[in-house]
Amino acid sequence: MNETRTYRVEVWSRVSDALRDPRVQTAHQLGIESIVGSLGVRLFFLSGVVTPSEIETLAVELLADPVTEQYSIDEGAAISADHTLEVTLLPGVTDPAAENLLRAAHALGVTGLERAATGERCLLLGTLSRQELETLAV
Repeated sequence: MNETRTYRVEVWSRVSDALRDPRVQTAHQLGIESIVGSLGVRLFFLSGVVTPSEIETLAVELLADPVTEQYSIDEGAAISADHTLEVTLLPGVTDPAAENLLRAAHALGVTGLERAATGERCLLLGTLSRQELETLAV
C-alpha cells in the first residue's frame, strides 16, 4: 500500500567560510557582536506518495549543485554549531520556489509528489542569549 510520506532535504555549500558569512555582518549591525560564524542550509520539505529513490533523484537533479553543494535526506547536515535557527514560511504564504519545484518534479516523472515547502536552517557559532537568537530569527 502506498502512503503519503514527508521527506526533509537539506542542501549546503561544500566550501564555505562561516566567519565571512553575510549573516555575521548582519548580526553585528544589529548589535549582536557575540556571533562569530554562520552557515546557511536550504531546507526542502517534500510530501506525497514518493519513494526514497525519487527523492534522491530530485535532490541530485533539482535541489543541489553536485559541484558546489552537498545534501542529506532526513538526516540533517552533519555540521556542528552552537545554535540552530530554522525559518519557514507560514502556512498559506506563497512559496514560489516550492511551486516551481513541484512542477519540475512532475516534469521529471515524479508525479507522486503532492506538496513542497522551503525554509532555511542557520547554524550559528558564538555565545548567544535567547533574546539575541529571537532577534536574529525575526
